[in-house]
Amino acid sequence: MATDILDSYLEPRGLVYLRAQVEARVYPELFGQALEEFQRERIRRGRAIVLAAIERGELPGGTSPALVLDALAGILTNHFLSTPTSRIPTLLEHKTKFVEETVDFVVRRRLPSRRPNSLTPTSSRARRRTVDASAPRRPGATGSAGPRSAVGGMRRRPAAEDTATAPAC
Repeated sequence: MATDILDSYLEPRGLVYLRAQVEARVYPELFGQALEEFQRERIRRGRAIVLAAIERGELPGGTSPALVLDALAGILTNHFLSTPTSRIPTLLEHKTKFVEETVDFVVRRRLPSRRPNSLTPTSSRARRRTVDASAPRRPGATGSAGPRSAVGGMRRRPAAEDTATAPAC
């Protein structure tokens, strides 16, 4: 199903579905009913897949099908929309591997290992942005406003669990 989601975006009319989702929110009287029926069927199929995985013991009992489906669809949609047009051929080339890594991440909460040919950014600037925001700051580091988040270097408020005795994740 995850492959179907990404395939639906990568086909020539892929943006039509994404646009229809937005338009259905803005003009529900025009697009709402048709899109709702399509989404209901998609959710029904996805839910059946997740529940079958729970039955087979591949996912723990109590796993929320909605959360699994939302996480998969969200990651795939965001990645597609964030991929520059010039990189779509690379996404197509590595589509199966990307989908497998995404499913693995969502159901097992495991990140893929970084590889030079990965679709994730590998520039030093990108690596700096993805550094663990909860990592302790080195002594003498400039700026005392607190740790930076992994999102765009914005400052984040230290949480109660940001202590020296907190276990590493």
